[in-house]
Amino acid sequence: MQFKKWLFTSIGLIFLYLTFWSILRTSGILMNHPNDDLSQFLPEKTDYAVRIYSNNIIKTFYQELFFYKEDGAIQDKIQNYIVKTISKTDSTPIQTTIIMDKLQGIDFFNDIIFFQFTENQVVYSGLLCHVNDSAAFINTDRKNKDYLKLCDKSIGVIIQTEKGKHQSNALGKLALKLLSSKKSKKLRQRRNSTIALADVYYSIKDKKQKLSELTMEINADAQKISFSGKLVPEFFEVEHNPGYLLQAKNLNICIRDIPESIQSEIQKWLAQNKIPNIGLEEIQINYEGLDIEFTPTYLAIKPNFEAIIKTNGKKPIKEYLANPIILNTIGGKLDSNFVAINNVSYFFEQLDSCTFYIGNNAKPIYEKRLNTDPILIRGKLSHLTNIQTGGMDFLLNIVPLYASINNYFLNQERFNFRITQDATQNIFEGDIEFKEGNNAFFESLFLITELQEMNTLLK
Repeated sequence: MQFKKWLFTSIGLIFLYLTFWSILRTSGILMNHPNDDLSQFLPEKTDYAVRIYSNNIIKTFYQELFFYKEDGAIQDKIQNYIVKTISKTDSTPIQTTIIMDKLQGIDFFNDIIFFQFTENQVVYSGLLCHVNDSAAFINTDRKNKDYLKLCDKSIGVIIQTEKGKHQSNALGKLALKLLSSKKSKKLRQRRNSTIALADVYYSIKDKKQKLSELTMEINADAQKISFSGKLVPEFFEVEHNPGYLLQAKNLNICIRDIPESIQSEIQKWLAQNKIPNIGLEEIQINYEGLDIEFTPTYLAIKPNFEAIIKTNGKKPIKEYLANPIILNTIGGKLDSNFVAINNVSYFFEQLDSCTFYIGNNAKPIYEKRLNTDPILIRGKLSHLTNIQTGGMDFLLNIVPLYASINNYFLNQERFNFRITQDATQNIFEGDIEFKEGNNAFFESLFLITELQEMNTLLK
């Protein structure tokens, strides 16, 4: 069995190594990288765009696989991934070569941009890339009618409509228009960054056609994925008044301002279920996990948490919670210092006229001070998949979706996400740090691949 695994692993490594060099051969790695920033060719009304720094991704993959040998754990994971992939796929080296031939002419050692835009109520998607062989790029797979290719010197575009089939003349004019008119850059190019993974641009329109723009940069080094960006214009409206703040532990989530769109959905759901509106304004929570208890008469689900909740104060909280409709909805009852929900008791404490505490902890630690961050999340994401079932955890672990996400979270050391404000925009930043022996990029790649496989099986 070990010999078979070694054999498959060796074949996989050799095959990947040959594929790598075929990419080198077709991509012209020895050529000078062009200076044109692809984002200047994006349409003015771009819906979204994602720049992928494929050169950094390829370099990271092969450096980790062939050269970094200090810790064999990551190499073992990569090799196991290759073995699993080879055993599941029907592709042969010949079929893979055909796929590679379709991508001829594209310089994979430069950035690539995927994008989508709408024009005359038609949705178009496409790819912008650097080209090192224009003839190969244009002529390869030319009979394919699902998309259109166009090249202007060292810049190439592939474009298609949402319906797949296209009218060559109309689509050709549109592609030519993209390449012939340089516009304002929606994505900042980080040419000399060795850890740049991707840049993201996304435009958002609300029901009133008010436009907001989100830009984000994603980086990845050995043990950390980090991201930062901004949302314009200002999206949150946080009052600069002191409030009650829980001492952070486990997975701490603090939302100081709930966006109007989410508020309206909450109000709609409450109205449909004939539940009085509490007027929720802020929520903080320390979340530890979930306990599930199987009994002969009922299934007890107990979230382990402590939370501080602020309302608009229009109605006393105890009066709201004592409402028969509320008690019937949550299957609970209210006492002076606790509230019972579905046979599970939680400690309850009124902090002021519009703020209350609810949770497992009888003596929560909190303080009253100023916090103007609209959203703050910190701690370990593994608490989200921390589900205790009283010795029946194996039932969860046989569910592929849960097992994959849980394993991804368990390999992490910590998660941080924060939104701050200035006069005209919201600025956000965050990072996911992984435990030693786990490569941030590969762990994320493995999870995405597994989720894609599950999605394919469900279709």
